[in-house]
Amino acid sequence: MNDNSILEINNLSISFDKQNNVINNINLSIKQDKTLALVGQSGSGKTVTAYAIMGLLEQAFVSADFLWQNQKYNFNSVNLNPYAMPYAVGKDIAMVFQEPLSALNPTQIIGLQILEVILKHQTCTKKNSIEQTHKLLEQVELDKSYYNRYPHQLSGGQRQRILIAIAIANKPKLLIADEPTTALDANNKHKILELLSKLQQDYNMSILLISHDLNVVRKFSDNIAIMLKGNIVEYGTSENVMQNPQHEYTQALINAQPEKFDLDLDKDKYNSDILLSARDIHVRLENRIIWRPKIKNMFLGFAKTHGKELLKSTCLELKSGQTLGIAGASGSGKTTLAFSILGLIKYEGEIYFKGKKLNFPMVFNDRKLIQAVYQDPYSSLSPRYNILRTLQEGIDIHFPSLSNQKKLLKINNMLKDVGLDDTLLMRYPHELSGGQRQRISIARSLLLEPKILVLDEPTSALDVFNQKQILELLYKLQIEKNISYILISHDEEVVNSLSHNVLYM
Repeated sequence: MNDNSILEINNLSISFDKQNNVINNINLSIKQDKTLALVGQSGSGKTVTAYAIMGLLEQAFVSADFLWQNQKYNFNSVNLNPYAMPYAVGKDIAMVFQEPLSALNPTQIIGLQILEVILKHQTCTKKNSIEQTHKLLEQVELDKSYYNRYPHQLSGGQRQRILIAIAIANKPKLLIADEPTTALDANNKHKILELLSKLQQDYNMSILLISHDLNVVRKFSDNIAIMLKGNIVEYGTSENVMQNPQHEYTQALINAQPEKFDLDLDKDKYNSDILLSARDIHVRLENRIIWRPKIKNMFLGFAKTHGKELLKSTCLELKSGQTLGIAGASGSGKTTLAFSILGLIKYEGEIYFKGKKLNFPMVFNDRKLIQAVYQDPYSSLSPRYNILRTLQEGIDIHFPSLSNQKKLLKINNMLKDVGLDDTLLMRYPHELSGGQRQRISIARSLLLEPKILVLDEPTSALDVFNQKQILELLYKLQIEKNISYILISHDEEVVNSLSHNVLYM
């Protein structure tokens, strides 16, 4: 083992059925105090590799020889005894997961979730741990008021910051960051990566940075490994890989970064009627009594929290067959506005569909008209249902007269439309990549033939190749079926490519 390596992985193979490997004998070396970027398309095996390091693949067949700070162990033995790992997960190695909402406990306030990981691995007083929690929130550029909030009260970008705070709470030797900037706007992407770089210097921390965006990681990584279909096809320093790529796939990734999403949108084509209008929509959290630790008295007790305004008065209009883009930084209220339109959050103001006022809560017949693709696909898919049942559930409810054969045909055709095949139907969400889960979410919504589709960051989990494919698909479906979209994104290039009008927040 190289003396300056903190973790070396030799001949890592992973399969879920003992026959077809999803990872094929790969070798990786993560240097001390350095950043290794693992880059590839959705489904290439990046996250599965990270899960193997964390010991989270209980149902998979894993074979590898690991070296952790010169301690060698065979991964087959770890499968039988998790405590055989020479490092403590959560302390020596920590991970920032790709889907923040599913990684956070929806029943606990943010402060307690950060406290939990501190008290698990550190011997300190509760007062000291609370002070550490406040400091961690400041480090990820959130103020102390977030201590008492629940995950559903935060934007996608804010939830991602909380995950980073939890991961760095115990100053790990190795931090695995799985798409840590996916939910963030362009400005905050660089802020988070700069924060990770600063923490790396302060705590002598190594980082495994997983991403599908080569343009993002090139500035913040020391070495880059390019992964394609479970294989490492190129490995080297960031400078060598970017300036002198050897593999054709690496060359394609580099050339794809500056690509523009030019859909040749005719913004003057439609002069249609107003389909949806919202007048003076605003959302405020109610004052409530919560159970939380009190710093002064050092015991658990009740405390009153004051409601905060999540969305200021907002008006919008959406025309039939058109797309309204909603752009803004993380936390600007984009998703809160979408939840109001979908009838998923209590709001003040009025929303009209074809001149008819929509009530809150929304009646059953109106729900089919407005469907959504959520920002976090993993948390929106039931882990207990396979993909077939997930896609068929909505059809059973809204199209009960269809035969099972026609339902299956409808599902298979939609899978082809979103770039998937029917071999995924018997899989479960945890067996899919982040990009594949997002495509399933899009297919599930479109199967109900809605008049309006609310797209909350529909391409944020996808690599650059698949982003344009999904946008082109949405554009094609809009023309063919006269669907209207509300497209929410922090990426102005994505918004402008598909939108007839844009609302900035």
